[in-house]
Amino acid sequence: MTEKKIISKIEKVESFAGMTVNEMLFASNLSEAFYDSLNSDKIVAKLILVNLKLDDKTIVEILDQDISRPKLVQKLDPYKKYSIVICFIFIVGLTLGRVGESYFRFSNLRFIYHVCWISNYVLVFTSFIWGIANSILIKRNKIYNNTEKATWGIVSIIPFLYFVIMMTIGLILY
Repeated sequence: MTEKKIISKIEKVESFAGMTVNEMLFASNLSEAFYDSLNSDKIVAKLILVNLKLDDKTIVEILDQDISRPKLVQKLDPYKKYSIVICFIFIVGLTLGRVGESYFRFSNLRFIYHVCWISNYVLVFTSFIWGIANSILIKRNKIYNNTEKATWGIVSIIPFLYFVIMMTIGLILY
């Protein structure tokens, strides 16, 4: 990141009065650049802190510390996150279907059964489609090595694999 870009981002903020360093970084939209450069290019990190108008003592203290990126600022890989979300949506769909069928099918609250049943189909079948699409996107992504592609691709298609395995078992047993 160039000094011009840093200065332009800092100038967009009206006032840093009463803010901590993390708040200043967040307000100026420089927190990601700062934490990335802190581990790789301390010159850029120092440049950001200088332009935030911190005193030299504070800058030296911050640069000498072993600061890791705060959890809220961590950059999560979207495809891995989608893989986990797809599995979660699938499990929620299965649970809704099972709860609706077990508790509301033959009760006076039959409409709840229908809501759970429809939600089950929507969540489960969309997780199949999203899982297959996400595994294709993971396969096409160049930043993963083959082990990561295989691992997260399989995690993405767990709903589809579950469906195929259960259908195969059903056909064999019945």
